[in-house]
Amino acid sequence: MIENLAKLNSKSRNALTAALLIITTIVLFNLIVAPHIVYLYAAGQYSYTLTETVRVGKVIKSAVEIKKKKLKGLSSKYANLQNALFTIKEAKEFFSDLQAISELAGCVVYSLNFDTADKQSEARQSEDASGIAVHSAFLSVIGGYNDIIKLVERLKARQQKIWIDSFRLTNQNDGSGQLKCDINIKIYTIQDKETLAYD
Repeated sequence: MIENLAKLNSKSRNALTAALLIITTIVLFNLIVAPHIVYLYAAGQYSYTLTETVRVGKVIKSAVEIKKKKLKGLSSKYANLQNALFTIKEAKEFFSDLQAISELAGCVVYSLNFDTADKQSEARQSEDASGIAVHSAFLSVIGGYNDIIKLVERLKARQQKIWIDSFRLTNQNDGSGQLKCDINIKIYTIQDKETLAYD
């Protein structure tokens, strides 16, 4: 092989030397430079991925904070709503105390009727959807104007919300100066508040 190389003319020797240099350069490039290029590319991709992850993390954190604030507001509204509603037990006590409340205000109960037939299906639909049901009572009392106002104030002074759907005053034509007042009272009941708080 050495003899063959010695026999080559200068042009062929130069071509062979150039070919060997090119092959050596390619081998050295693949062994030394190429791994560094791959490493630099991977480092660039890692940096981009890390930056993007941090950005997405900030967006998610901001969205979570907004949701937390909304949840806190809704929780507060829900607590207020629960306080405005009766439990089933409280509703029974309230309706059974209507006569005593009226008498304490100085009024005489003329009639007291509970509306179960008309509202039964409505109450059932409402209760199926949210656990909230509506209950009504028609209260008729006789008393002086100030006594009737006291009765309304006593009803409104309760912690739970009481809606007065209709209120009608009529004069008793017996010369006593007494008024007859027909009140349609509506209340809303909710399932046990402690149970719902953990649902």
